[in-house]
Amino acid sequence: SEKPKGLTTTPESLPWLLAKMYLKCAETQVYAICSHYSRAHAINEVFAVSMFRNLASAHPIHRLLLPHLNGVIAVNVQARHSLIKAFGGFLSVGDETRQLISNFLNNFTYEDLIVPKWFEKQDSMELPGYWLRDDALAIWNAISEFVAEIVDLTYPHDSFVATDVEIQGFCNEVVTFGFKPFKESCGFPSALLDKASLTELLTAIIFNVSAYHASVNFQVTFVPHTRDGLTRYFHA
Repeated sequence: SEKPKGLTTTPESLPWLLAKMYLKCAETQVYAICSHYSRAHAINEVFAVSMFRNLASAHPIHRLLLPHLNGVIAVNVQARHSLIKAFGGFLSVGDETRQLISNFLNNFTYEDLIVPKWFEKQDSMELPGYWLRDDALAIWNAISEFVAEIVDLTYPHDSFVATDVEIQGFCNEVVTFGFKPFKESCGFPSALLDKASLTELLTAIIFNVSAYHASVNFQVTFVPHTRDGLTRYFHA
């Protein structure tokens, strides 16, 4: 009897099968190291460190950010101590993990954290049936409205933002220490001069550490279709 179509591998189909394996494997490296660890963990640590160093515990913005950034540093230290080292054992990226992170951050910009601009950059604002975009924008708008209310309660006028030395110190350290090694400090603002820019930055931080992290951390993947590592070179 004939074998079921699509379940056999012939010499003619092997190159295409291997090409798909290599592509999926590469995609998994980028997802795990760039989309997940770098963006959803490492970047948030910069904000957490700067918050604890510059914003007094009684500062309203510290109180706004604390529930979102409180455990970030500890989680990341644990990840670097155990999980990142283990990547070399089951991910094909192996010892090049640091280089992959560097490559990602050298192409990452502050605007990538601004969700509407992120989708515009992807040219996907008009893409039908794109549920990630639809849900992300709804959550972004809800967070932005809440943050704007807190900012309005804290600062009567834009000038109060510009003269808040703690907020300015927070932004300055993000740029001069956190993202300094990367191109133009990834475009992060070194100072905030009005309530709108502060609201945007705080919304970006909260969204990234919550909704974005959830989207890449809790995704369901069919393991046989996700090639974490290819341990030797295959050729057709």
